[in-house]
Amino acid sequence: MDNPTILIIDDHRPVGMLLENVLRLHGYGVLYAETGKEGLELACREAPALILLDIMMPEMDGFHVCEALKADERTRDIPVVFISARGEAPAVDRSKAVGGAGFIHKPFKSQQIIEVLDGLLRSRDSS
Repeated sequence: MDNPTILIIDDHRPVGMLLENVLRLHGYGVLYAETGKEGLELACREAPALILLDIMMPEMDGFHVCEALKADERTRDIPVVFISARGEAPAVDRSKAVGGAGFIHKPFKSQQIIEVLDGLLRSRDSS
């Protein structure tokens, strides 16, 4: 897959900008949404290769966004990686239960993000 596009859904713009810069430096295309609703609309319209999703957001948290993505046939096969400061076991377990493909703890290292994305996208392309 050449230059896959990653959708970042995170209400904290500085984190979104950091992720965006890291991804662009590694050749990824980037879409950004600050709310769950906006993220759902972008995912349906643009069909990104992968979604990086924050858990703690106002109005619609990341768990509910992921459930909505997995319930929609247009987006159900897009891998979702949660990124959150909520790294305790219940949050990780719930992320898996709603269909998450991975979980990255904040604060994160740039290389960690790239390794997770590259691994998920490679396994998706080979299946």
